[in-house]
Amino acid sequence: MTQMVTQISQVEEIARRVVQEQVGILRRDLLREMREREHRQSERQMERVWEAIHALAQAQARTEQRVEELAQAQARTEERLTRLEAAVERLAEAQARTEEAVSQLFRQVGHLANLMGADLEVDAEELLLYVMEQKGYRSLGPAYPILVDGEIDVALPVESPQGERLWALVEAKARVRQKELGRWAKRLKDAEFLRRLAEARIEKPYLPYIFGLRIYPQVIAAAEKAGIGVLDFRGERVEATPLS
Repeated sequence: MTQMVTQISQVEEIARRVVQEQVGILRRDLLREMREREHRQSERQMERVWEAIHALAQAQARTEQRVEELAQAQARTEERLTRLEAAVERLAEAQARTEEAVSQLFRQVGHLANLMGADLEVDAEELLLYVMEQKGYRSLGPAYPILVDGEIDVALPVESPQGERLWALVEAKARVRQKELGRWAKRLKDAEFLRRLAEARIEKPYLPYIFGLRIYPQVIAAAEKAGIGVLDFRGERVEATPLS
C-alpha cells in the first residue's frame, strides 16, 4: 500500500512537472507570438507612418510647385498690368490730344461758319442793292442786319419809283430749299414777329426776299406763290410782292 502511494506521488510529481513544462512552453510560445505580433504591428504602423510621410512629402512638393506657379503667374499678371497701365496712360494722352484737336476743329468750323455767314450777308446785301437799283428803287439808308426774334440778315430802307417807302428784308442761306423758304414765309406771317419789327421801326410795307448760293428748283414756284422774292448770283429769280 505504501509503495502504491509512493508511486502515485511520483506519477503526480511527474505529471506536475510535465504540466509545468508544457505551461512554460506554451507561455514562451505565447510570449514569442505576442512579441512577433507586436513587431509585425509595429512594422505595419511604421509602414503606414512612412507611407503617410511620403504622401505628405509629395503633397508638400506639389504645394510648393503650385506656389511657384502662382508666384510666376502673379509676376506675369503684374507685368501685364504694368503694360496695361502704360497703354491706358498713352491712350488717355492720345484722347486728350484728340479732344483738343476736335475742340480746335470745332472752333475752326465755327469760325468758318461765321465767316461764311458774314460773306453770305455781304453777298446778299450787295446783290439786293444791285437789284433795287436795276428796278428803280432808291436806297434811303444803309443796309444792316437786325436781331428780332432771330436775325434778319439784311434790312434796307428803300423808296419805290412811285415814291412809296418800303423795307427790303432778306434771309440769306447757303442752300435754299422749301423748308428754308417755308420758315421765312411763316415768320413773315407771325404777328409777334411783325410787332417786334414795328417796335424796331421797321414798318410795312415789306419787300421780302430770300438769298441763296444754291436755289433748289421747287423753291421758285413756292416763292412765287408766297410772294417772296428769290435772289442768287444771277440776280432776281423771283420778284418780291410788297407785304402790307
